[in-house]
Amino acid sequence: MSYNQIIKKKLLGTITKNGKQVKLSAALQTTQWTRPEFAADAMKNDFEKAVNGYTGQLPEDTAEICARCAEGWHICTLKS
Repeated sequence: MSYNQIIKKKLLGTITKNGKQVKLSAALQTTQWTRPEFAADAMKNDFEKAVNGYTGQLPEDTAEICARCAEGWHICTLKS
């Protein structure tokens, strides 16, 4: 099975979720597309709000949450 692998990402910050520090990052390059750094920076606040608004429990070993290309959050260049 083929999947869209993250090749490069940018750290956007850290938050405290469920009593532990979790890194927030955004994918900048995958096997299928690239995103400019300014687009990752622009999504930081909305991404942080979304993660903070999540009321479920994260898996116990969660150290990082990485945003991939998502509707409304992306400026991506698809690779051919």
